Amino acid sequence: MKNKYLLLVPFILVTCMNIAMTSTVKAQEVVFAISPSTYEASEPGHTFQVNLTITDVTNLWSWMCVISWDPSVLSCVSVSKGPFIPDPVMWLAAPPNASAIPSLSCISMTVPKTGYNGSGTLATITFNATAVGNTYLRLTGTYLLDPKTTSTKPVLIEHTVEDGTVTVVPEFPTSIILPLFLMATAGIAVLVKIFAKKSRYCIKVP
Repeated sequence: MKNKYLLLVPFILVTCMNIAMTSTVKAQEVVFAISPSTYEASEPGHTFQVNLTITDVTNLWSWMCVISWDPSVLSCVSVSKGPFIPDPVMWLAAPPNASAIPSLSCISMTVPKTGYNGSGTLATITFNATAVGNTYLRLTGTYLLDPKTTSTKPVLIEHTVEDGTVTVVPEFPTSIILPLFLMATAGIAVLVKIFAKKSRYCIKVP
């Protein structure tokens, strides 16, 4: 009887390992995010890009979202489709609305229905920094759809959302550059004189 139980031990261990591996795969999180999550624009007038990215997705057919930001700090210049879902694709990027908080709506779906796996860039957005300040890049209304989706029954892919932030710093004033340069030059001259005096009084003892 003991031998029978001993023979069951390897089977139980293998089964437990399979369950653990399955749980790990199921726990893998799909992330819909702004990348980079933080960005610092060097000055007003600076143009830069952020990406809408997807991480560890399985069977993605269509996606949609709304991006909003502070219009007193940023303005949207353009939006382009990313390479993660290749053509042919039905792609729509609605321009920012005229509300107090502008938003950009994006919708993408493959024709015919095809599911894509992995991680990559869904879209690239170009912004222009209009003033010094901080602003969020907020993702709302995010949907990831499986190819099994029908007109009456959407098949949603669970995911988490990661927003972004942008900081526009003031331009370094050119009026300060010359005084700083003169101060640095004077400091170097003083150091040179000090080292010259020290070397003059140094006596080498044989």
